[in-house]
Amino acid sequence: MLYLHSVLLIARTIKKKYKTGEIRLVYNVVKGKREGSYEKFYINGKHEIKSNYKKGHLHGKFERFNNKGELISLKNYVDGKINGEVIEYIDHKIVKKELWINGISAFPKSKNAIKKTFEEIKKLPVKFIGQWPKTSLPEARFTESVKKANKEGLTALRYYRYLAGVPYKELAVNRNYIAKTVAATDICQKIGGITHNPTNPGLPKKEFNFCREGTSKSNLFASDWRMSTTFAVQNFMFDTDARNLHIMGHRRWCLNPTMGSTGFSTTKKFSAMYAVDLRGSKKLDFDYIAWPAKGYMPLSSFGKKYAWTLSLNPKKYYKTSATNTKVNIYEVDDEYNIAEKPIQMKSYTVNNEYVGMNSSCLIFLPKDLKYEDGATYCVRITRLKAKKRYPRSIEYFVSFYSMN
Repeated sequence: MLYLHSVLLIARTIKKKYKTGEIRLVYNVVKGKREGSYEKFYINGKHEIKSNYKKGHLHGKFERFNNKGELISLKNYVDGKINGEVIEYIDHKIVKKELWINGISAFPKSKNAIKKTFEEIKKLPVKFIGQWPKTSLPEARFTESVKKANKEGLTALRYYRYLAGVPYKELAVNRNYIAKTVAATDICQKIGGITHNPTNPGLPKKEFNFCREGTSKSNLFASDWRMSTTFAVQNFMFDTDARNLHIMGHRRWCLNPTMGSTGFSTTKKFSAMYAVDLRGSKKLDFDYIAWPAKGYMPLSSFGKKYAWTLSLNPKKYYKTSATNTKVNIYEVDDEYNIAEKPIQMKSYTVNNEYVGMNSSCLIFLPKDLKYEDGATYCVRITRLKAKKRYPRSIEYFVSFYSMN
């Protein structure tokens, strides 16, 4: 008999055997659910699995052995979900160690997988779709250099979207969007600066309206230094200047999960990326989109001046505010021990403007973080307004590393 919650319950022990008579399984059942120890054996009598159940769910230490009785895997469960370190062994030596939180891998992409995928992204085909709007802009403007800039821009954008866990492979470049970004950089050159709502510098009305459509629906960037489409995308992902810190719109459009296609134009001083496309996948199968991304994060894609952002899935969470929802970042040591005190924040705000999704974006800028190889942090977000039975808190790890 088992004593559970101070109530005497009758436990039935189940024993199952191999056809040859050796014990294969031994476990207890209370009210039709597994409870207490669970043991599975090889036909030679050695343990294959040692674990424990609570109300029908795995709970506690889970050990797996080979048929020699040597430990090959060790993990821990809490109410049916893996929680803590998952360790794999070969010949009594640790060959793999992962961290899981509430059934989710803290490091979903390995460093090798990131490196391999980056190389694969370079080789992905670039699909040009849509029609060039000949009546609005001469097709002669669709030059080989424009095509090259779009291939470079799409490759850079795919890198970031892959790390963030949003669709990237099927992303295409749209000829119509390219024309609009060309018109956008044209008018930026004429007025000598960037703005989403330019005044007409003397262009025919039809031409000006086409230019304004490009500027109003594109990420815009200006620089006097080594301008390229790749450099522009890097700066859209940075987005932490005084004008943009409160909304981080350029980054959020880059990582918009419903984007299906885009377009780029780059001149000596100006660059535009068409952003307002919602023709991609409508399956919002995620809890949040974080930058820096959850798990291993290349230092080449983030730095100490970057703001951290987290956009909530509107299908799972209601909009919130900085007053209602709390964000903390903690240092994590090499053994995944989390510091007791959180790191101070320079700023923290929540933006609820529509940027690809009608959801809240948490924007926070921590003080004195170490952006170096091996620096690891735990992000904890609490007091969220969750829909249905989704968790009211989010926790994830970010571990920076050098790809060199």
